[in-house]
Amino acid sequence: MQRRVTAGRRRLLDEIRQHPAHLVVFDLLQDAGMEVLRLSLVQRRARLARLLTNAPPEPPLCPQTTDWNLALAWYGCGDDIGIEGLVVKALPGAYRLGRADWLKVRKRTSPKR
Repeated sequence: MQRRVTAGRRRLLDEIRQHPAHLVVFDLLQDAGMEVLRLSLVQRRARLARLLTNAPPEPPLCPQTTDWNLALAWYGCGDDIGIEGLVVKALPGAYRLGRADWLKVRKRTSPKR
């Protein structure tokens, strides 16, 4: 997205074509106008999955696992599929406004140009 912001009008369409953006949904904070911040991540993800059941392929529900080896495999092939890292959250954790009670483990790779 940063490339698009700085591209200017003449280069914007080229940037969009060369570097498409994708939305990946990984959490739900409101459901039908009701705040669900105090629900656990497990409960929020279940609601989110239900909401996206009949949705078009975009936006996809971000994959989630409790399997350490699978998470490491995703991290290892992240460059191949365009992910920038992993997010680690506690399953029973509620969403806390203004506080990141999760950890993002970024891949340290040089940007492709």
